[in-house]
Amino acid sequence: MKDPAVLPSGPITSLLARWGRASWFIVGIAAVAAISYSALAAVSGLVVPLVIAVVIGMLAAPLVDMLERRKVPRGVGALLALVAIVGAASLRSTASLTKATKSVASSLLVSKVSIVRWKTSMSMEARPATGLTRASSLASI
Repeated sequence: MKDPAVLPSGPITSLLARWGRASWFIVGIAAVAAISYSALAAVSGLVVPLVIAVVIGMLAAPLVDMLERRKVPRGVGALLALVAIVGAASLRSTASLTKATKSVASSLLVSKVSIVRWKTSMSMEARPATGLTRASSLASI
């Protein structure tokens, strides 16, 4: 009597066994990808600051090394380099913000002139609104 758990050997059986192994391999890769994606999504709030810190560290390393050769302690040199990098970034962003503010102010002035021209071409005058105001409508209730 044959054991039903033992598969007969043959070309179709080996083909099915290969397909089974391949499909489980694909399922395993999909599971690892899903777990990796979930893990990265969970720590995504830490990834950006970590990358910024690594970039700042790489930028500051030559400056810290130079200060260390001049007998400045490494911790103090790192603090000075960090202050220099943050200060330079702050100056750059302040300059950009000032330029953008001037651009917005000039755009507002051009818009105001355009509105005044449109209003005069339509011969409109600034008049107070008529009708019920909120206070008078509430008083009548």
